Amino acid sequence: MALAIVASLTAAAQDITIQAPSLANQYVAYPSFYLEALSTTCESAATTQMGYSINYGSTTGPVTTYSGAQSIQEMVTPPAGATNPITVNVYCWNGSGQKNSTSLAVNTAEGDGVTITSPGFGNTTYGSMNLQAKAPSCAGGTTSSIGYSFNSSSDTTTVNGSTLNVQVSGPGNTGWNILRVKAWVSGSDAYCESDLPFNVPPAGGLVPSSTAQQVSVLETDANYSGSGSTTALWQQESGGTSEGASGSTSIGYGSTFPTWGGNPNPAEFSSREFTLNPDGTGGGLLWFDAATTDVANDSATNFQYDLWVYFPTAADVNNLGNLELDTNHAVTTDAKLTYIMAVQCWITNSPSEGDGVWQTSPNGSSWQTSNATCSRSEFSAGAWHHVQIQNQHEAEPGTGITYGSVSVDEGTPQALTCGSEACTGTAQSLGWGSVIGPNFQLDGGNGTGTVHAYVDAMSVFYWP
Repeated sequence: MALAIVASLTAAAQDITIQAPSLANQYVAYPSFYLEALSTTCESAATTQMGYSINYGSTTGPVTTYSGAQSIQEMVTPPAGATNPITVNVYCWNGSGQKNSTSLAVNTAEGDGVTITSPGFGNTTYGSMNLQAKAPSCAGGTTSSIGYSFNSSSDTTTVNGSTLNVQVSGPGNTGWNILRVKAWVSGSDAYCESDLPFNVPPAGGLVPSSTAQQVSVLETDANYSGSGSTTALWQQESGGTSEGASGSTSIGYGSTFPTWGGNPNPAEFSSREFTLNPDGTGGGLLWFDAATTDVANDSATNFQYDLWVYFPTAADVNNLGNLELDTNHAVTTDAKLTYIMAVQCWITNSPSEGDGVWQTSPNGSSWQTSNATCSRSEFSAGAWHHVQIQNQHEAEPGTGITYGSVSVDEGTPQALTCGSEACTGTAQSLGWGSVIGPNFQLDGGNGTGTVHAYVDAMSVFYWP
C-alpha cells in the first residue's frame, strides 16, 4: 500500500504539514499516538508559535501551544471517553498574530491496533535496529498482515500475520526519521498505523553494542521546580569549587533554539539550553537528569554517553573552561554502589588556553589526566558537535571503573589511558538507588564571561 502524506483537509496545506499520523481515518495507537507537524511560514510570514487540539463529537478540546515552535513532535493522549472519530487540529501563528490551521480525522484503537515495543520513542539508532511490534486485531477485525516503512516512502515491507520481530536497517537519512508500522485486515478497508520518531547519527566514531538499551531524548525532560517529586526533572547544582556561579537551563522549540538533525525535516525536537555565569574561581554549574531514576538495570556494566552540543558564539567557546560529561549508574543491591564515570574536556590545560586534555575521575570528586587530547577548535561556534564516550565498570559486586574511549564528530576514537594503562576509578557508597543517567557540566575556567550551550539528541546506552 502506498503512503500519502495527508497534510490538510483545508487550503492551509501551504502553511502546515502533518507528517504523523499519515492518513485520514486510520486507526492510531492507544492511549497515546505520535503527532508530528511542521510549519515554517504562517499566512506568508515566519511561524512563531504552533499548537494542537483534539475534538470529538460535539466536544472541543483545549489548545496546547508551543511558543517559538515551527514544529510539533509529541505523544498526544486524547481525553478519556473520547469517541471515534477524533479530529486532530494543528495551528500556526505568525509574529503579527495571524493564525492558520489544518485538521485530520483519525480513530483511536483501544486494544485494537499496532503496538511498537522496540525501538523506544526517540531512540538513537546505529546500523540496524530491532523492530518488535504486534497488532492482533485492527479496527475490530483479525490482522492478516503487518508491515513497516520510513518517513513518506511508499516502499513497505509486509509479512503475513500480526507480529514483527526483525532486525531492520534504517532509511539512510542522517537525523530524525519516522518509523511507521502498519496493519491490515483481509477483505476490509481497515488500516492501522503506529508512528515513532528515531534518530540516525552519521557513520563513524563509537558504536554501542547491538544489544544495548538506552534512555533517549533526555534533553526534553522537564525542569526541576524546587519542590515535590524529582522524577523526570533536570536539576542544577554548583560544580567544582564555585559557589558564586549562576545559570539556568530550559527547553526551546524550532525557531527559538537551534536543533540538530533536521534532515529530512526543517525543524525537529526541542533542544535544551544551558547557561553559565561563572564567578572567576574556576568552577561552574552541573545539571543532572533525575528522570533516569526510574531506570533499574543492575546487570549493566557498559555505557555510552551520546549527545550533540552547540555553542552559538565564539565568545561562548572562548569563555568555556571545561566541558564535563558524566554517566551515573547506581545499583539497587545491598551495597547501594554508585559508579560515577566522570569525563571532562579540560580545555584550559595549556598556558595558551587553546589545547587541552580529556580527564577522568578516580573517585567522583578529583581528576586524573589521560593521554587523550581535546581542543577548543573541536567545539567551534555555530555548529553541532557529536560527542560519544564509552566506559565500563565491574559486574556486581565489583567496585572498579575502567574508562574507555572518546570521539568528537565521528573522529577516530581516543583511548582514555593514564600512562600505559586504561584510566580507572572506584565506585562510591552513596546510598542512591536505580539510576542510569547523565550529568552535564560547564566550567568557566578563571574567567567571568557567560557560556551558552545547547544540547540535542542526548542518550545514554547501557548493556551487560
